[in-house]
Amino acid sequence: MKLQAQAAAQTTCSLPVELPIYNVLLFKSNYFLNDYKRKSIDSSDIFCNLFPVETGTDLLKKFLFLGFILLLHLENLYPQNSPCLLPVQVSQRTSLSEIKLTTIGAFGHIRKSRPGIPQHFHTGIDIKRPNGNYNAEPIFPLAPGRVISLRDDGPFAQIIIEHELVGTNRFWSVYEHIAGISVTLGEQVSTEEPLARFMNRKELEKYGWQFDHFHLEILKIKPRAIKPAPELTDNLYQSYNLECYSRAELTYYYYDPLEFLRNHLQVYKKNNEENDFTAWPSRFSNSPDQ
Repeated sequence: MKLQAQAAAQTTCSLPVELPIYNVLLFKSNYFLNDYKRKSIDSSDIFCNLFPVETGTDLLKKFLFLGFILLLHLENLYPQNSPCLLPVQVSQRTSLSEIKLTTIGAFGHIRKSRPGIPQHFHTGIDIKRPNGNYNAEPIFPLAPGRVISLRDDGPFAQIIIEHELVGTNRFWSVYEHIAGISVTLGEQVSTEEPLARFMNRKELEKYGWQFDHFHLEILKIKPRAIKPAPELTDNLYQSYNLECYSRAELTYYYYDPLEFLRNHLQVYKKNNEENDFTAWPSRFSNSPDQ
């Protein structure tokens, strides 16, 4: 009765009440729409436009409209999960608290000048090894994508992946100071298969323990195309990691990886909750329509 009274206050047409599931879909359509795609619609307005008051009680038309609503919300009843996950092997790859950064590994940290390199802003984050595995600690893509550049030449080994996901702008992720690269140029990668690993003890002894992390960048702007060196034929692009001398340049080229991951991991968890049908009653009770 409460639901019907609120509906009457919101619309001037008479709405059928004989079909409970119909009413749930009718009045809750705004709630079930996928926030990730930012859709918005008022099903009661659609009903009034499609079926005037004098024909609104026709049972066949009720079922036709029910089918329309079901089709409209099919994607939201079974939403696709956002494919972004943390790029390291931890117990919960949807929890940002699972990753730790090095002392000077934050995004935007000012890196002091050194011979041949002026002072600049740190364009990514330096992620610590998450476990005590110094043999083969894996590194994963943070989202599905395509490998567009790679180099495997010691401590500055690097992979660049291009991502085109539904509901997001195209972006690029960079993984540097890595070893054991297991992907190839042009390969389509997923979040489930490692693309490389952290350096092992032997490699750290050779190149320096300052590389006991990996560097992650997420770009808004496509990396710059370069002519590859003869010994690095797959190194086709480079990022802007030594070119950001102001905050404006930094935020023009780059996302803050922690903020980017925080937003996308929240979408992942939200959509997983929506897949859990046992959570629906609590969402009904918390809805502003109640």
